[in-house]
Amino acid sequence: MDFSEWQWSRIFAFVAGFGVLALLSLGELSQTLSDPVQTVLLASAAGLVFNGFPAIPWRRAAAFVNRSESERNRRD
Repeated sequence: MDFSEWQWSRIFAFVAGFGVLALLSLGELSQTLSDPVQTVLLASAAGLVFNGFPAIPWRRAAAFVNRSESERNRRD
């Protein structure tokens, strides 16, 4: 699948947001950072996730999966 630079940047934002959320929840960062810093990081990560979410071409990905399944059914 070919993505534009805009789509790649939004997909990267989506993945980076989840990375920040994982670091905050799995690591000991929540114990070492103050509450305002945690709030800013969580808000930033959530913003990245929600900003990047629409860029992922869910319909195109689903069509690709469905197409490959239908091609397999034709070959059988």
